[in-house]
Amino acid sequence: MILIEKFKLSKGEKMVYADSVKNITIVGPNARLTFEAVKEAKKVDGKTVFDSEETITLVLPIPALGKIADILENLKKQIEDQQKETEKKSK
Repeated sequence: MILIEKFKLSKGEKMVYADSVKNITIVGPNARLTFEAVKEAKKVDGKTVFDSEETITLVLPIPALGKIADILENLKKQIEDQQKETEKKSK
């Protein structure tokens, strides 16, 4: 796994916060996942508008992206099962 830093991490820091995935692209044998974080929230015409910035781009081999997809599918199933269980308990 290769990490392309858009800024310098503090010594010993291993995590970067992101609010969302901005983009996923395939370049040759690798996938590039670009993440973004909200920098500022403003009210414009009664609606909340978020100003965000890229935080980091993660480059990894395509098979690793496939593994992430599998993990997310399992997580989705767990969340759905928990929601069903919660609905049963509330009835």
